[in-house]
Amino acid sequence: MKAFKGTNNLRCLDITYEVGKTYEIEGDVIMCSSGFHFCRELRPINWFYKFECKKTVILEIEVNENDIVEEKDNRCVAKKIKINRILPKQEYNEHLKTIKYDYDKNENLIKYEIKHFSGGSYWRKWEYDKNNNKVNYEDSKGFWKKYKYDKNNNKVKDEDSKGNLEKYKYNENGNKIKTINTEGNGEIWTYDGNLLIKYEKISIKGNKTIMEYEYDSKDNKIKEIDENYYRTYEHDESNQMVKSVLHRRKDNAVIYTEIWIYDEYGNETKYELVREINPYQITWKNRYNDQGILIERISNCNWLLGLMEIIQYYDNENKKSVEQNGRIRIFDENGSVIEKQEGTGKHYKIIITGERT
Repeated sequence: MKAFKGTNNLRCLDITYEVGKTYEIEGDVIMCSSGFHFCRELRPINWFYKFECKKTVILEIEVNENDIVEEKDNRCVAKKIKINRILPKQEYNEHLKTIKYDYDKNENLIKYEIKHFSGGSYWRKWEYDKNNNKVNYEDSKGFWKKYKYDKNNNKVKDEDSKGNLEKYKYNENGNKIKTINTEGNGEIWTYDGNLLIKYEKISIKGNKTIMEYEYDSKDNKIKEIDENYYRTYEHDESNQMVKSVLHRRKDNAVIYTEIWIYDEYGNETKYELVREINPYQITWKNRYNDQGILIERISNCNWLLGLMEIIQYYDNENKKSVEQNGRIRIFDENGSVIEKQEGTGKHYKIIITGERT
């Protein structure tokens, strides 16, 4: 039978789908965890993947009733499917009796409408300028919002039907330097060239949040200061961060320290976080092969629950990762998981056949 599957840019549960190929699973098929999920009709997919999202890609698939393992709340999971085609957005309206989407020639969403079974409807509309900046929004409940931009496409103003108004200012480099709204609340950014040196958040009630930043001669951030804490940073000759320390301002007490160590190729070989207040420690060590590819990570966490260690092995030649708790993942050349074994003993394989069309 024909059915529909939603994806995020053709990916779902670590699998990248291709038109014309058949996908089959050997092993455990579990709703929301493994297997191939789909809907018999197009409309329910919108509950899981919003049609107006540009990353949403809907696939028309072929599935045999005998391959369906579980069905619940308009959602099915099967052990085998075939990808027939990518459903063009203009076809959505042909299948949806209650939801309608309209797009302009630049694929900007300009109208979204829901027609309820009761006969009523709800809609939203958008308008864009020649640079695809959103300039107007309105909905069927009477709410509207307008946006204005400068010649560099920076948003300088937005206002809505509820009386909210917010204005934005930028410097000559295009950095946002100030916002203020109708209530008098605002934010201020101060730069030295393109380096942010001060951030202020101001409330009409008198509350004020200030963050200040300091940099070295290579433009690396070396200090960050707020009302209660300050953080210092150290970098190596390659400008890689090697140390960060968070201090409490009132007594200069160290809250925690982070340390990074790299090999001669710039690969991170060790990371350590040590917390002094409410003590705990996190450490991980990385090992790389001659090509600079990560092949092993050992993680240690020592806190109130005791010492916990996780070892992960990365066999990149065979595109495989193994964790100490028994979890194994094997990938194909597209980065899709084709075999997975969980520490609980659950196991499955993905078999991909057919030619890409």
